[in-house]
Amino acid sequence: MGKVILGFLFGVLTGVLLGAWGIWPDHLAEMGSRDGRTKEATYEGKPASFWIHQLRDRASAYRLNAIQALEHLAPAAEDVVPALAELLKDDSTRVRMCGALALGRLGGQARSATPALLVLLKDADGFVRFQAVRALGRIGPAEEPLVTALMSALQDERAAVRRATLEALGTMYPAAKKALTEIRGALQDPDPGVRREAESTLKRFEDQERTRSHKSYQQNSEAKGVPGP
Repeated sequence: MGKVILGFLFGVLTGVLLGAWGIWPDHLAEMGSRDGRTKEATYEGKPASFWIHQLRDRASAYRLNAIQALEHLAPAAEDVVPALAELLKDDSTRVRMCGALALGRLGGQARSATPALLVLLKDADGFVRFQAVRALGRIGPAEEPLVTALMSALQDERAAVRRATLEALGTMYPAAKKALTEIRGALQDPDPGVRREAESTLKRFEDQERTRSHKSYQQNSEAKGVPGP
């Protein structure tokens, strides 16, 4: 019961810390000149270069504000992802956590930040590790080196991290098949939420394997000129 309550409090605290993050208004604007040429994209009237410089501010509140701005500017400013990746080394736990959150929201655009996020899997703070796992699941790609790194996170002391890891692996079929033994082992996890996620991940693999086999059968049948079922 104590572990269940602890896991619940972990989730609630994460929500409190990030609640304001998700509801801040989007003030992104991309200015155009009279001749139709596009100028530098801005957030709250300031360009990416301003916000990247603010990432070095001594006050963590200003660094957090810069992360929020750069998340919105990323599609239009190529220097954003490297700047956010560098911020994952920040001394502030909350800054590292929100940096990982922002990179995860960028999805495939943040692929170059994968090495920095992998380092966070060993972070001393459970909230940071949780956001790092979620970001890696959203960024991809589903390749064996990433799967291997995530397999170690299935042993994390935080149940929330283990659940997030299973969820991430569930999106990485077929590369994640190499983690089947570890995923099946999670069916015996002391946390009921982890056990449910393990069941869900295995079912997801079964469904995808069935779909893959069916497509392969159809392709072979068509190649031989045999009508499909």
